[in-house]
Amino acid sequence: MFPLEGRGIWAFRSRVTHRSRPVDVRAYVRADDLDLLYAQDVSCAAGVGRTQFGEGRVFPVNPARNPSPEVVRLSGFADDGGRLVTAQVTLVPAGGTAVRSARHDFRREPTDSGFEEVCAFHHMTTAVRFFDELLGPDLFTDRPFLPLRVRVQDRAVRARVGVFLPGLATIALADGQLPAARSGDICIHEFAHAVVHRIARLDDEFASPVAAGLNEGFGDYAQATVYDDPRFGDWARQQPNRARNCADPTLRLPADPSDRYEVGAAWAALLWDLRSSLGRGIADAIAFHALHFLDAHCDYQDAREALHLADLALFRTRRAGRHRTEIDRVFDGRT
Repeated sequence: MFPLEGRGIWAFRSRVTHRSRPVDVRAYVRADDLDLLYAQDVSCAAGVGRTQFGEGRVFPVNPARNPSPEVVRLSGFADDGGRLVTAQVTLVPAGGTAVRSARHDFRREPTDSGFEEVCAFHHMTTAVRFFDELLGPDLFTDRPFLPLRVRVQDRAVRARVGVFLPGLATIALADGQLPAARSGDICIHEFAHAVVHRIARLDDEFASPVAAGLNEGFGDYAQATVYDDPRFGDWARQQPNRARNCADPTLRLPADPSDRYEVGAAWAALLWDLRSSLGRGIADAIAFHALHFLDAHCDYQDAREALHLADLALFRTRRAGRHRTEIDRVFDGRT
C-alpha cells in the first residue's frame, strides 16, 4: 500500500542497480498502470560518491622501518579536481604543479614525480584522524587549519628537515636525498606543532623557554604514540637507534631550560612514562588535553598542574583526577 492524497493505493516496490556506477534506485509504481509514484537513489543518500577512497604507495612510517613502499588506502578528499586536498590539509610541491588523479589513484613509485606529496598526504591524514578522535573536530575550525598547507620538497628548510610556519599556516618539508615527506615521524611531529599552536600557542615569539621545550616534546610524543615506537628522526638523521628517543631512561627536565630540544626530549620521555603506566589511550588523552591548561608563559610546575587538570576534567574521582599519583610519580622521575 502506498499513501497518495489521503488514501492508500496498491503499488509495486522496485529496485534498480547499476554494475559499474554507484546507483541504487528504490522506486514505487502503481500496480494497475506502472506509473511512477516515487523514486530515490539511496546510494547518494548514503554518501556514496561523496565519501571517496583512493590508493597511494607510501612508506608507512619511514624508509628505515619500511624498506619497501606499500599500497595504502587514502581518504578524506575534498577536491573534485583529484588533488591531494582535504578539509584540514592541502598538499603542494615547493615547485611545479601539484599531482592530480581524477580517480584518486596515487600508486606512484619513489622515483616518480608526486611521490613525496602522496607520502605526506598519507602521514598528515593519519595525524588528522589521531587528533580528531582525541580532541574533536572543533580543533580544525580555525587557523592554521582551513586547511593547513603542506609544502613538500622545499630546499629552503633542508637544514631543519621540517618546520611549521604559523604565520603562513604552512608545514614545509625538506627535499634532498632523504625527503622529509617520506618520514611519518617527521610529518606527525610537525603536524603536532600546528595542533599545539592552535590550542596553547607554546610557540609564541615571546614564549618562555619551558613552553618552547614543551612544544617540541608534544611533537616527539605525538609521533611516538601514533607509531607505538619511541624513536624519532631515525631515518631523516640516519641514526638507526634514533635522533631522540622517548624511552631513554637518562633524560631529565633540565634546570636550565634554554635548550628547547633538551626540554622537549625530557617532556616526551615523561609522557612516554605516563603511557607505559596508564596505557596508550588514557595517557594520550591526558597529555593532549593538558594543552588547554597551558600558555606561552608556563613553567615546569604549570606543566605538572596541566596534567592534573586534564586528568581531573577527563577522569574525575571526587576532588582529584583518577591518575594523580601516577602523574606525580612520572613527573618526579624526570626531574
